[in-house]
Amino acid sequence: MRDNELAGLARTLSHDTGLAITVGGDQSYCSAKGNAINIARMPATDLGRRLMCGLVFHEVGHKHYTKGAKPTGLVGELTNVIEDVRVEQLTIQRRPGARFDLDAVTTYYSERSEVPSDNLPAQLLTVVMAVGRLQQLGQKGLDQHRTTCQAFLGQQFGNRFVKRLEQLLSTEFRTLSSTTDSLRLAEQVLELVRNQAHVKKTESQQAEPQEQSGIDENESPAQDDQQGGPDQGQAGGQGNHGLEGDTDSGPEHQSAGHAGEDEAPPLDPEELEALLSAGSGQVGDLASFITKELNDLADQIPAAIQQAIPDYPAIGKQRQTGHSLDVAEALVVSARLRSRLPALLQSVRNQPVRHGSSGRRLAPNRLVRLAGGDPKVFRKKCETVAVNTAVAILLDSSGSMASEIGGVKLHRVAIDAAYALHHTLFGVPGIKVTSIEFSDRSQDQPHLRLMADFGEKPQSERFNVEPDGGTPIDKALWYARAALLPRPEPRKIILLLTDGFPNSAEDTYHATRRCVRDGIEIAAIGIMTDAVKQFWPRHRVITRLQELPQAMFEVMGEVLATKSQNAA
Repeated sequence: MRDNELAGLARTLSHDTGLAITVGGDQSYCSAKGNAINIARMPATDLGRRLMCGLVFHEVGHKHYTKGAKPTGLVGELTNVIEDVRVEQLTIQRRPGARFDLDAVTTYYSERSEVPSDNLPAQLLTVVMAVGRLQQLGQKGLDQHRTTCQAFLGQQFGNRFVKRLEQLLSTEFRTLSSTTDSLRLAEQVLELVRNQAHVKKTESQQAEPQEQSGIDENESPAQDDQQGGPDQGQAGGQGNHGLEGDTDSGPEHQSAGHAGEDEAPPLDPEELEALLSAGSGQVGDLASFITKELNDLADQIPAAIQQAIPDYPAIGKQRQTGHSLDVAEALVVSARLRSRLPALLQSVRNQPVRHGSSGRRLAPNRLVRLAGGDPKVFRKKCETVAVNTAVAILLDSSGSMASEIGGVKLHRVAIDAAYALHHTLFGVPGIKVTSIEFSDRSQDQPHLRLMADFGEKPQSERFNVEPDGGTPIDKALWYARAALLPRPEPRKIILLLTDGFPNSAEDTYHATRRCVRDGIEIAAIGIMTDAVKQFWPRHRVITRLQELPQAMFEVMGEVLATKSQNAA
């Protein structure tokens, strides 16, 4: 990827996964519906990239495969960690490369998080998550937490419970095929907890009279085995439903640290239900953990530096309006331009490597040809002049574009001109063009809307826009930058049509400077104002409506001609 910033990564992942991924602001978050992710502005560090990719692939699995709402309480948290394993497995099957990112996030989570030592729901969640991720995804990052939590559960419910829990998980994880199955397994886990708590409570109550009366010295060994003596390390599991060989005593039990004197007292049913209803406090919620880590990274960046970090705004669908584009006039202008633009858009295009009889670089795989009399063993990289340019047209559709000059609204001429230019460039081989209109009508709506993407034939109805709102030029420039940098064309141009001042002069300046530094040329047309000269040296200002189409094409030609002369 030619763009090393998170903005470029966001655009690539957004196109690949279908999620609406943005970069901006100081808070990372996932939308409630799970179809939109925002990453706080930060430098593109290895950790930032890893966390971002892990979050995206984690959430895209839920978008495609999770159906239905999550219950509340611990059953909901269990369903979530079980469903995480199921959907990540499906995501990896569809995108094998996601395995690395998901495993890296799990390992990072294990290193950075601690399981509360006295939190039963958290201990249970960790074991379920660790078993599922190890068995189904091959992720070993949680192994250390798993061992500690198993010891805690063994002290609370007995070693027999830990064995049954792992057996249940090992069997059921392989059969999950839907979100309903994940919920069913979560309920089975809680039912196992309730049953074992009841068994331990009952055994504790039965043991109380025996402790009060003491043990008869003449009691036989068989009776001692049934009642459970002090040397057996009673863990609340002996004699439960007559399960043979499944006890909590013996060397195996003692080695796990579940000795009778270390046991936790049995839980009352009311106390247990209160714990299960309250849940763990987001233990195992990877999405919340990742977004918090991303926010912490963003908080470490000084505001002055953060402002210059590339943004990537949301891009929406074009609205349909009642305005009718003057297609006939636009096509006439397009025909006149098509004969001029190819000469201005010439670039150097690399051709495949050829071989000759002289040069500085040998082709080792062709040396054997010398024995046959073929002297063409030198590599030659040829270049030819060809049209090879990517263009992003940014159309200002803010409220001020509704102004009238001579009874004609500015935006009607602007959209006619934008359509004419896109139609012209689309018809020239070697040129790829995209058109975007921008305004900030509402905080709840994307500021940018795609009218025609690269390689897409322009449709007149998609250029029919009504002006409204402010002028977020900085967001339009950030989007154009992220869209142009990954393009294979060596020449990249932004053509901006605007009639007034941007919402933020400082943000616009930073975005412009970054685009220019990355080798993107910018040309601007100012309508009834010379504000454009503050930001873009290559510009035109018009005072009459009729000057707009010609001025736009003149400044475009000036940019292209200057570039061609510099290349020569």
